[in-house]
Amino acid sequence: RRARRIDPRSFESCLTACVEDLQARWYSKALVKHAHTVLARFFSFLRARRLRDVRAVAEAHVFAYARQLASEKSAVTGELYSISTQRTHLYVLQRLFRFLEAAGVILQDPSRDLALPSWKRLPRAVLNQAHARRLVANPDPFTVRGKRDRAILELLYGTAIRVGECER
Repeated sequence: RRARRIDPRSFESCLTACVEDLQARWYSKALVKHAHTVLARFFSFLRARRLRDVRAVAEAHVFAYARQLASEKSAVTGELYSISTQRTHLYVLQRLFRFLEAAGVILQDPSRDLALPSWKRLPRAVLNQAHARRLVANPDPFTVRGKRDRAILELLYGTAIRVGECER
């Protein structure tokens, strides 16, 4: 299918083209919807600063948006956006600008030097065999609940799947 020409003077054209690219790459409907929401919000941020052309977006605009995102409160919870929310919003922006650069709409990606916020990672301690054996042997093997718990523990330890995967 032939790609449609992207008008850099129309934020809607850039938004539509980016969303269509995500759909063409078989991204989930939820991610496409999220990208649409995030990009619409970013484009309204640019309009408030009297920018009308995506080629005029500079690194300073992207960093200003990142700072605003970090200091803004969510309309739903009334709290500051979490680090992971900020990270996903900024990742969508980076994806937009990489797409526009690859399509030849912009010459240089203004989000190239943007470092995504990071959070402290959870400690990745691994159980040794003795601890694992004690943990798996702990549920009562004579009750239905104990058998279930033991099966879950053996599944988690033996396959290293995540708890959410086990729940599903």
